[in-house]
Amino acid sequence: DWYQVSELTLPPWFGLVVCDGPPGNTRGGRYGLVPVMRSRLRAGTLILLDDTHRPEDRRVADRWCDELPARIIEEHSTSLV
Repeated sequence: DWYQVSELTLPPWFGLVVCDGPPGNTRGGRYGLVPVMRSRLRAGTLILLDDTHRPEDRRVADRWCDELPARIIEEHSTSLV
């Protein structure tokens, strides 16, 4: 529900994405970022995902890695996908 972008004017691609939402009770949660924005994520795009100490957000990061050519880099309890 959170990632409805069809009405927005966006750049053709992103090199950096910060994902710190939507609220945890939003249907689909943070996972929706990649399916909706995949065509705008270039190879090498850095996705900063907040709260990966929470199991549900860590599962999102793992799922994105399965769906993208991505890997998780962790530093000081913060994950970079």
